[in-house]
Amino acid sequence: MSEDETPSSPVGGGSDPAVAQPEPAFAAPEPAPAEPEAAPPEPEPEVPPPLAPMPGAWSTLSGGLDLSLAANRQLRGASVYIGLLTLALVGPFVVIILAFGAAQGGFEWLEDAMVGIQPDMVPVNGSVATYLFVSGFVAFIGFFVISVESQIIAVAILGGRALGRPMTLREALHRSRQVFWRVVGASILVGFLLILPNLVLNAVLASAFDPTSETPTVIATGIGALLAAPFAYIVSGIVLGDVGAGEAVRRSTRLARARWRLAIAVSSVGAVVAYIQLFATGAGVDILSRFGGAMHLGFDSTAGTIALSLVVLTGVLAIGSLTFTLTALRDAPQIVAFVGMTGYGAGLDRSRRIEGVRLPVRWISIPMAIAIVIGALAGLAGVLTLA
Repeated sequence: MSEDETPSSPVGGGSDPAVAQPEPAFAAPEPAPAEPEAAPPEPEPEVPPPLAPMPGAWSTLSGGLDLSLAANRQLRGASVYIGLLTLALVGPFVVIILAFGAAQGGFEWLEDAMVGIQPDMVPVNGSVATYLFVSGFVAFIGFFVISVESQIIAVAILGGRALGRPMTLREALHRSRQVFWRVVGASILVGFLLILPNLVLNAVLASAFDPTSETPTVIATGIGALLAAPFAYIVSGIVLGDVGAGEAVRRSTRLARARWRLAIAVSSVGAVVAYIQLFATGAGVDILSRFGGAMHLGFDSTAGTIALSLVVLTGVLAIGSLTFTLTALRDAPQIVAFVGMTGYGAGLDRSRRIEGVRLPVRWISIPMAIAIVIGALAGLAGVLTLA
């Protein structure tokens, strides 16, 4: 082989770098360039829950009845509690009245005095008047306190039920002790605001109608409901909203302006329930008197006097219980309207029982216990003096 010839293949099987090598059949793929990380998806905006429809007048009235039925168990226990308090505070005054009637042989003297006839009365010890005054003062102040406390307890129980978080009687009583003076202050403030319009209204009606006509009373009741409409939500604003007396009056006025027809409806319920309470109390007294007559209860004997006294005291307890029940019926539409328009009830959380912690509330407050003792002592002294 000549020097100019080039071998067709390298000697010894070595590889010539100048000669291209065949690529493998399955070459490893080249790494792909790193892609930038995708941004996290933006959260979808939350859809707000649909607003509850604003309560109307008729739906508020019917809702108030439904609310009272739903809270029937708690209201029943509270009515018994209020009835017992009424008996403890008013009972001594009633007992002295009955003992005085027994000393006079009946109450014919009262009938004569009411028609202007000088009654022929049996003389009694002059100290009876003192005992009667003391027990009567305790009964008056006690009944006022019970009336305010009844309304607060009813609003707390009904408000808890309307908000879906029922309250016990003890929790409602605790709330009553927390806001009692606020409610009293708001009532005094509203009374001052309405005293001049009421005086003008009564003067106009007295000059326009005969004094024996019932028309002025009906007209005054209707106009009174209109005048009180701006203040229909005061107690709810204090008990549920946890505001002061002045702020409660301002907020109630704003709510009434927003739905003035609803405010008039809520205010009118109070006037209707007041008439129902008057008629129910009169009917109850009539039933008790008929029962006493049928059982021949009277002052003819000691046993008859004691039996009559027990019947009358039972009536006092029933009147206290009835007063609370009618208060709850009156305030139920107010709760439905207030919760429907505001959805607020954080004030009730201030009096709820914490697990394992006893609520710092007495069933009978110390001032009330002192008043009960004073009234009972006056009643006992009056009866012993008349015996």
